[in-house]
Amino acid sequence: MTYLDRPATAPDFLLSRSSGSLRTRGSRANWPDPFEAATALRNGDAGLIVGAVPFDTANRAALTVPEVITGPLPRSGRRTEGRGYLGDSADQQ
Repeated sequence: MTYLDRPATAPDFLLSRSSGSLRTRGSRANWPDPFEAATALRNGDAGLIVGAVPFDTANRAALTVPEVITGPLPRSGRRTEGRGYLGDSADQQ
């Protein structure tokens, strides 16, 4: 299976804890530099940034503003979706 063969509802990013999960799909903006991503958050250009920061700083980060935010996923396994989950108008379906 390739990236293109995956289900349309498969998340691009998933963060799970015992209390629930945050899933995102799509990308509105990307940053390979975490300092640029932090500046976007401080300036209000981004309400939520997800992704990965490498342990070796010689490598690039993979940070993005998601198009779709789905969550939280309660312990029951039922999915809840909605606008404003994280309190930002950018948090849209």
